[in-house]
Amino acid sequence: MKGRIIMSPNDKQLSIPERIAVHGKDFVEWFEKSESQTPLRLPNLMKYINLRKDYVVADFGCGTGRLLPYIKDKVRHYYGIDFSQPCINVAEDRRKKFGAA
Repeated sequence: MKGRIIMSPNDKQLSIPERIAVHGKDFVEWFEKSESQTPLRLPNLMKYINLRKDYVVADFGCGTGRLLPYIKDKVRHYYGIDFSQPCINVAEDRRKKFGAA
């Protein structure tokens, strides 16, 4: 697989296979720890997002599904999409924990 992905201007370029490797189990553990501000950040962000019960939301790059608990009762359906199977596994656990369909 060819291609390059730039994570941020200060990060080195990673090939797609390298990027996928970064998003393994170690990345999931780092991501869960690094998102310590999520309980503050997401509720504040939600104040500015107008969601309706008839909306279907596709969260591309959902990671571990951190958005799910904040919107599950506000939309008809939420789809989390990510290429990292370890992240999806955590998101699936989060879905079960919060009783989302």
